[in-house]
Amino acid sequence: MALNVCLLFSSDWGIGVTGYAAIDPEIDMEKPFLFYAIACRGRVIFAGRLENDSTDPAEVLSYYAREIIKSFEQILKSDLKA
Repeated sequence: MALNVCLLFSSDWGIGVTGYAAIDPEIDMEKPFLFYAIACRGRVIFAGRLENDSTDPAEVLSYYAREIIKSFEQILKSDLKA
């Protein structure tokens, strides 16, 4: 998904996200979770999973966004040092 973001937007960087902001009663899950990937120049350079204990979907989405941005910031900082 992150690689296709790069292609669709003609960008060096892409972030792909999929998951849940609330518990889905139809599947066996204990808490909301998501998977995400960050791609740069045609390759995935980071992939991770996030979980959250909150029952408020807006709070969960905010948490996800903050954590993904932190990951992206760390990658950019390390990339600038290289």
